[in-house]
Amino acid sequence: MRDASSSYLALVRRRFLARPFARLALATLFALAGVAVLAPLLANDRPLYLRAVDRAEFAAAQRTLPLVARELADALADPTQDAASAQDPAPARDTASIDRALVALDLRLATLGRAGGKSVDAALRPLGARAHELAARAARSRADPKAPGVEPDLASDAVAWRDELARAAAEFAARDDAHPNGLELVPATTYPAFAAVSTVDGLAIGAWGAAALALAAAALARRRIGGFALLGATAAGALVGALACALGGDVGVALGTSQKLAIARGELVVERAVFAPIPFGFGETNLGEAERPPSWWRSAAPAPSAPADGLAAAPLSVEVRYGERPLDDPWRHPFGTDSLGRDLVARCVWGARASLAIGAAAALAVACIGTLIGALAGHFRGRVDAVLSRVIEIVKCVPSFFLAVLALSLVRVDGATAALAVAVVIAMFGWTEIARLVRAEFLRSAELDWVLAARAVGVSEARLVLVHVLPNALSPAIVAAVFAVAGAILLESALSFLGVGLAEPVPSWGSVLGDAPNARVWWTVLFPGLFLFVTLLSVHRAGEALREALDPRSRA
Repeated sequence: MRDASSSYLALVRRRFLARPFARLALATLFALAGVAVLAPLLANDRPLYLRAVDRAEFAAAQRTLPLVARELADALADPTQDAASAQDPAPARDTASIDRALVALDLRLATLGRAGGKSVDAALRPLGARAHELAARAARSRADPKAPGVEPDLASDAVAWRDELARAAAEFAARDDAHPNGLELVPATTYPAFAAVSTVDGLAIGAWGAAALALAAAALARRRIGGFALLGATAAGALVGALACALGGDVGVALGTSQKLAIARGELVVERAVFAPIPFGFGETNLGEAERPPSWWRSAAPAPSAPADGLAAAPLSVEVRYGERPLDDPWRHPFGTDSLGRDLVARCVWGARASLAIGAAAALAVACIGTLIGALAGHFRGRVDAVLSRVIEIVKCVPSFFLAVLALSLVRVDGATAALAVAVVIAMFGWTEIARLVRAEFLRSAELDWVLAARAVGVSEARLVLVHVLPNALSPAIVAAVFAVAGAILLESALSFLGVGLAEPVPSWGSVLGDAPNARVWWTVLFPGLFLFVTLLSVHRAGEALREALDPRSRA
């Protein structure tokens, strides 16, 4: 049985790859999936690698250190020995205030010691250790408040420690002011873009990277890679990506989402930085370049800054931020910008992430719902089939697009929940075709000789459905699910185009198309439309090749 199934799968594979454009369609879809998976590393306003001094963080820690020290000293010196009873909540409140102040102190001391170097760290570390010692003495005193003379000098020691810490902070501030360029700080190495990658992103990046390496190695060796080998490499890559994200995702200090602006203001002193190939975020705006054509286009140069003439506002000056290409570089904005000055390459790359994810998730849900309802209707027949058939007909007759618009208009959610809501709404109204196909296959298979023979030898109904009938009914369902991916992507794009899909600034191809103000800004329609056209064409070509390969009457 295993040899027969293996030979059948090999036959389907040969038939599929023999179809015209099937290989090209698969390669295109694989590349688009890579663009979607690698979007955080391809288009990001965060550096992939950054070695810099965060002077703003150092100055904030230096400025607030005496305040935090005073708060901790006041909490340590607060008398609690006259509490009325053990149930008095005053000791618990004092302990909580000490813990909060101690955590705040540790954060500031760590910032100052990391940026100030060994001399600053050596001077501050004993003060931090004394703070923990004072907190431990306060905890022992509060454990038995009625015992006389447990910590009689705690208040005076806390005040002395506070004054000593204030003198050390004042000394560092004087050294910082005396230096021509400020205190020589030690740069920290951080990975801001990688720190923002989630565990799910790490799984996807590892899986796609391992699959790409396995396919490339097989192509170079001119050998055909097996399905199980490719699946094993993908699973191993996903595991490595998840582990790397869990262990190394928080390396260094995540410096927020406006590193380029912080560099321009002098808050970040950069020693070395490596940005993504597209150094723009999908929501990063630059109003000075609003509606700029592709930078290689002959009219792409933005208008120079000029005073207003009384009829039109003066054009905004363009700020070239750190890590970006020069203003006249033809590769600065290859796809142009939208009405808010956002780079269209970045938005198309991140739009692939949203559109493909929603399309695949909705198609998977459609396949599961349609297969389940079709199998129930085709197997049980009678009243069950009559009821489910009427449900299928009712859902199919209702205009699903308008229902999806209504549902998403009534339930507004943001972020990842919005993508899930769009996928669920699409799946709610798109399962009927697969249900009809699976029902028809069940009705046809019920009268075949091998099904009657299985019933005759006493095979249970569950085993008959799951092992004998369902696998043979899945072929049309799989083909329909592949075509459902294209339908889900198109429907999601239409919903986002109308403004009821993903919420701004999260892009999808449909929302990028919807940002086009008029036909004059042709690039905002052309490039996301090309992405959408190529994806739908590749899905349809792959679906047609799969349908012909699974058809036993076709000839390869």
